[in-house]
Amino acid sequence: MWNLYLQLVPVEEAFKNLKGDLSVRQRLRAVAGRLTARAVLEKFCAVQRVEVHLPMTDGRTVILTRHTQPEKDLQLLLEQLKLELPTHPHANLPSRASSNHQQMPASRGQHHPRIYVLRFTPYAAAVPNIYLDHQAATPLAPEVFEAMRPFFTEQFGNASSLHQHGLAARDALAQARGQVAKFIHAESAEDILFTSDGTESANLAIKGAAWANQRRGNHLVVSATEHPAVLESVAFLEKQGFTSTKVAVDAQGRVDPEAVRAALTEKTILIAVHHANHDLGTIQPIRQIGAMAGERGISFFVDAEASAGWLPLEVQELGATLLSFSPHRFHGPKGVGVLYRNRRARLTNLIHGGSQEGGRRAGVENMPAIVGAGLACELARRELPGRVAHLAKLQQKLWEGLSKRVPLLKLNGPPPGPERLPNNLHVSFEFVEGEGLLLMLDAQGIAVASGTSCVSKALKVSPLLAAIGLDHGLALGSILLTLGAMNTEEEMESVLATLPKVVSKLRGMSPMWDEYQRGAVESVLEPRRRTETK
Repeated sequence: MWNLYLQLVPVEEAFKNLKGDLSVRQRLRAVAGRLTARAVLEKFCAVQRVEVHLPMTDGRTVILTRHTQPEKDLQLLLEQLKLELPTHPHANLPSRASSNHQQMPASRGQHHPRIYVLRFTPYAAAVPNIYLDHQAATPLAPEVFEAMRPFFTEQFGNASSLHQHGLAARDALAQARGQVAKFIHAESAEDILFTSDGTESANLAIKGAAWANQRRGNHLVVSATEHPAVLESVAFLEKQGFTSTKVAVDAQGRVDPEAVRAALTEKTILIAVHHANHDLGTIQPIRQIGAMAGERGISFFVDAEASAGWLPLEVQELGATLLSFSPHRFHGPKGVGVLYRNRRARLTNLIHGGSQEGGRRAGVENMPAIVGAGLACELARRELPGRVAHLAKLQQKLWEGLSKRVPLLKLNGPPPGPERLPNNLHVSFEFVEGEGLLLMLDAQGIAVASGTSCVSKALKVSPLLAAIGLDHGLALGSILLTLGAMNTEEEMESVLATLPKVVSKLRGMSPMWDEYQRGAVESVLEPRRRTETK
C-alpha cells in the first residue's frame, strides 16, 4: 500500500511559488484548491496512514496519526482537518521564519491569527508491494538481522584490540570467515578476505593480480560483458601500460572457451570471466575456462556477484584463483564484500595501513556486516536446493504468462533452464521504453530494473545489450526482473495481471506503435506482420 504524508506548514512557505499581487485570502484559496481530497485520492491509489505535524510555541512538534483504509474515511478526515485549521489552538503560532520565534502580539485581546495549510508528499512511497529487483538488493533475512544486532550495541569491540572485547570480535570474525569458506568450498578460512562490497573486491582482484604479476607480462583477457567494476578496472590498468583483449559473446551472452584460448598470449597474466551474467542471467562455461587457465598457470578471476546464493559455488571445481561476491544480493547486509584468494595467487594491496585481513586489506573490519555476511552464506548453503526449485518455478510461470499475454516480446539470454540463473528474466517489449515501463510499474507497486543497478542512471543502451547485438529499440524497451526467496506465486499472478495492461497503455501513447498498426513500419520481432495487434 502507498502511504500519504500530510504536514502543516506556514502559509508563507506555501505561497512562495505563487506570483502576482494577490491578497492572503486569494492566495489561500489558490493553495487550498490544489489540496482537495479528490485530487489526493486520484494521485495515490490507497492510503494507510495520515500524519499531521503541529509545531508548538516551545519548539516541540505534536504528531497526530490516524490510520485509514476506506477512501471515504480519508476524505472525511481531510475535510475535517481543513475546517478545523483556522480555529485550531496551534494555528496561532509565529512564523518559523521569524527571527525571535516569539509569540506575535495579540490584537484586541486575541492571538495574532496564523494560517497554516496542508501540504502532501508521498510518504514511504518508494516501498513497493512486489519487489522484483533482487539483483540490485535483497531484503535482509530476519535471522541475519538478529545476528548483527549485538554488534551494534554490546559487542562493539575492535578485532585488533587485545582485551576481551577485541577477543570476542576476533572470534566472531573467525566464525564468519569459516561460514563463507564453507559456502564456496574453499580449502581454508584464511583464503577469505572481507572488503566493503563486491566492487572493491573486483578492483582488488583485477588491479591487485595485474600489479603483482606485471613482471611476467601485462596482458589481460576479459569477456566483453563483464560488470562495470571489472571493465572499468581494466580500463584504468590500460592507462598504466597494461593491454587487454575483450572476448566477444554470442547472442545469448555466452563466452566461448575457445575464443578465450585464442586470445591468450605469452604475456597474459589474468583471465576474468563472470560466473553468470548480471543482466542476462547467462551461466558461463567457467570450468572449461578455469581448466585452461590452470594449464597455462594464469590467474583466473571469477565475478560471482549475480550467482552467489542462487547457484552452487565450488571454487576448486571452477578452477578460480580469485572469486568475489556481495552478500546483499542474497538476503545479507550491504557494506561488506567477499574476495576468495587461493593461497598461491599473488595479490598487491589497494588499501594500505594496518594489518587487517592478513595484511592484504587495511582498515577496521565492519563487524556487524561481516557477521551478517557469514550467516547469510550459511543460510544460502543450507537452503539453496529449496530456493532454486522455488525460484525456477516462479521464473517459468512468469515467463510463460508474459509470452502468452504480451505480443512482440523477446526474452534476452537463454530460456529458463540449466543455462540461466533461476531468478532472472531480462525481457524486451517492442514499441515500449523501458524507463517508462519501470516507472509505471512502480506506480502500481511493482519494482523492476531497467538495466544494471550501477549504470541504470545513464539513460542509454547498455553496452552489454549492444555486445549481444540486440536491436536498439528492443534494448531501450528492456526491463530486468530478478526474483528472491521471499517472492510468491500470488505475486507472479499479480504481475501477470498488471504488466500487460501497462505495456498496452504505453504502446497506446507511442507514435511508433500507431505507425506499426497502420502498416507504416515493421516489427523487428515479426517483420512480416503488418496486421493490427491488440
